Amino acid sequence: MKSIRGKALSEIEDNIEYYGCTFHFQNNPLWLDKVKITNCLFDNCSFRDGGIAISHAANCRFTHCSFTDLVIDKQQDSVWQNCHAHHIRLENITDPLSFLQDIQVSWLSLSNCYLKKIPTFQVKGVETLSILRCRIDDVTNISSYRNLKKLCLRNSQIKNFVTKDKCEVTFLDLAHNQLSTFPQMEYFPNLRELNLSDNRIENLSTVKTNSCLEVLNLTKNKLRELPAEIKYFPHLRELNLYKNQIESFNELTANSSLESLNLSRNKLRELPMEIQHFPQLKTLRLNCNYPLQKLAPQISRLHDLEQLELTDTKLAHLPGEMSKLENLRSLDLCGSCVENLATICQITNLENLYLGNSQIRNIEGISQLQQLKLIDLIFSHFSEFPKEICALKNLEYLYITSGHISEIPREICQLSKLKHLEISDHQLKSLPAEMHEMANLEYVDLEGNDVKSLEEDIRRLGCSVKTYTEPDIPLRYLNDDTDVDSDVFFIVDDDSPQEILDVDDLEE
Repeated sequence: MKSIRGKALSEIEDNIEYYGCTFHFQNNPLWLDKVKITNCLFDNCSFRDGGIAISHAANCRFTHCSFTDLVIDKQQDSVWQNCHAHHIRLENITDPLSFLQDIQVSWLSLSNCYLKKIPTFQVKGVETLSILRCRIDDVTNISSYRNLKKLCLRNSQIKNFVTKDKCEVTFLDLAHNQLSTFPQMEYFPNLRELNLSDNRIENLSTVKTNSCLEVLNLTKNKLRELPAEIKYFPHLRELNLYKNQIESFNELTANSSLESLNLSRNKLRELPMEIQHFPQLKTLRLNCNYPLQKLAPQISRLHDLEQLELTDTKLAHLPGEMSKLENLRSLDLCGSCVENLATICQITNLENLYLGNSQIRNIEGISQLQQLKLIDLIFSHFSEFPKEICALKNLEYLYITSGHISEIPREICQLSKLKHLEISDHQLKSLPAEMHEMANLEYVDLEGNDVKSLEEDIRRLGCSVKTYTEPDIPLRYLNDDTDVDSDVFFIVDDDSPQEILDVDDLEE
């Protein structure tokens, strides 16, 4: 049999013995197409860059080899001895997985494998274990992974998550299963992040204290109230309850360490006074609580609050006490019923104000908000350009679309820091001659105006101009309320290639 020694290669040929070779597939379609290998020996070889994906390996032996990434599709007739891999991904594999006994791996992924329980063998050095779409019935063997730090068991039809012994994981992802009860936290004393999104949990009655948990995701479950049990997580910083059925707060609900609370897409009619029991809150999301009509005055006690989102609610009035929110930097009222800015204009440190598709028709007093950098007035149907905006010296982004504005005042040139102007779908036929002097202006959207009449003015502008229709969604609207279903798993690891993650995990 032909042998090759000590070469740097970008492809594999059958019926060859490779000794001390280095394979680079970064720019090679092998990674996408998956290779078939027959009658090969690989001794002390290194597979770098893009790694290697194997769909078929017949009568092959890998000895003392190292892999950056190794993908194995279906059961293989191969021998692996004393190998090392940073990441192994197994697809469509059946038990047993004993061929992995002699491979040291840091990150092991199992996808669409025919498993009923977590493999019982002890894989050397596994720190991250991802099991996706494998229909796991028994997870009691998870403690056999002695070095495990991150565990994902997504979309595996798990109904009960019970383990025999304590597990040292710090990250646990059980999203897209059929759990109706909360995991036994006493078995995860070091757990810092827990994802239980898209399950069937109705309450947290079984919860016991965990002093390490910092992030809890309960998106898309069946909770009807903000659970009092979160008090058992004294270091909890982020709580995501997006798209449950929450109508109220438990009167005992409190957590002095919570910094981010997402209650979007629930059934709240009011934000109750119990909100004051979260004094460290920096981000509060209440989007798409369609019945929401009232905010308790106690919201003013959230002295650290920086971001408040209230899109698509029936909220018509803001409590005057909100003027005390001196650290509030971003306020989102898109799609709300608020009609005036009386209270808003007293929150003088605001930097981002979203009023798109709301009932706002008069922005009198907005000039008091001298720290504003962004104003969103899309779909607000103004018939005249609000001149008060021109007094906002720090404004960088202005969105004012879908109305009957026929001219832009020359005072717009006072917005010396303006970078981005969207004034689409109006009745503009000309632009102020002075606009070409706006040195920081980078982009203007004039789509839906009388573009032909604007041609000469557009030529004078020294920036990018959009004048035609194209399908796009502003990035700002791809937020936590964009209802996207996905079951693809992702763990961020600075040293690892990144698989595409569930969009739900991008909510924050």
